[in-house]
Amino acid sequence: MGRAPRISLSIQSEESLFSKVASTGVRYVELASRPPISGRIAPILAALKSACLTAATLHGPTGPDYDIGSPDPVGRERALTFHKEHLKLSDALGVKYYVIHPGFEVYLNQSGGRWDDTRKVISFQRDEAALTRLWATNTESVSALGEFAAQLEVKTAFETGPTNLISIGETLRVVREADRENVGVCLDTGHVNVGGLVKPQDAIREAGGLLWALHLHDNNGEGDSHLPLGRGNIDWAAVVEALADVSYDGTYNIELDTSLDWEKEDAWNEAKEAVSFLGSALGRRLAADKGQSASG
Repeated sequence: MGRAPRISLSIQSEESLFSKVASTGVRYVELASRPPISGRIAPILAALKSACLTAATLHGPTGPDYDIGSPDPVGRERALTFHKEHLKLSDALGVKYYVIHPGFEVYLNQSGGRWDDTRKVISFQRDEAALTRLWATNTESVSALGEFAAQLEVKTAFETGPTNLISIGETLRVVREADRENVGVCLDTGHVNVGGLVKPQDAIREAGGLLWALHLHDNNGEGDSHLPLGRGNIDWAAVVEALADVSYDGTYNIELDTSLDWEKEDAWNEAKEAVSFLGSALGRRLAADKGQSASG
């Protein structure tokens, strides 16, 4: 598995939360793009340093205004401008990877798709020709962002989406056809697990060396519920083994439910539960590796 695994936690870019993150034992974070980061680089860096935290990734904004797959050229260009600004913010924060969602919100809105908040799934009528065009537009956008970031100390990680919308194969096709050395994949275990069509460990092996970042959370396969690790049906021992097999060297980032109220203790209890579970799973793998080395 190489060096000791670095566990990370996704958190809002709110300085007052950083010391609480540190209390979980975590030393790395993925910052959300909310509240807005522009104009706040110095206080964020100071708060991170005070809490002995390192921002490893920045999650780009999501929603129709930031949709890199928008069929509207004006809207798409506006979205790219937003993301280019966030790439520069990532660079200023010393963040290594900028995570960006696949762009499909405008397509879903126009096709009558919707988010079912009860089931935690996207419901829509598939149009294969339209989806082919959609992923081609995503490819053009990701390539443009990679070109823009070529002079920055930051790389773009294109996130896996719900498998009923975009498969791991389609995700990898976007990244490969973007044809930029600074573009890779952020694998979201929860997204991949929804529907039960693909096991996260298989998606990890398929991504291989293109896997640069992780969003780790659990579900029961029926919906993207962002449960703490161990509460769903994901085989975490198999996930950890797959990550070792592909020599994954990034942070092991936990992404809990975005609706959690981080001002309440319940949210931090969920975070501590997830951190403890992941630490134990990674520890067992490290112990097994050392045992094999000793016996060899």
